[in-house]
Amino acid sequence: MTLEAGLVTRTKVRAELGEIVVGKKEGHSSNHEITIFDISIPRAWR
Repeated sequence: MTLEAGLVTRTKVRAELGEIVVGKKEGHSSNHEITIFDISIPRAWR
C-alpha cells in the first residue's frame, strides 16, 4: 500500500474515497493537487 511503503504520510491524506463519493469531504480543489487511489485490498478483508 502507498502508506505502508512510506510514499505518502497519513497527514497528507485529505479524505478516503468513500468520504468524497458521499460528499462528506472534498477531493482536490485545484489542478496542482493530485489524487492517489490505492486499490490494494486491506489485510482485514483477506
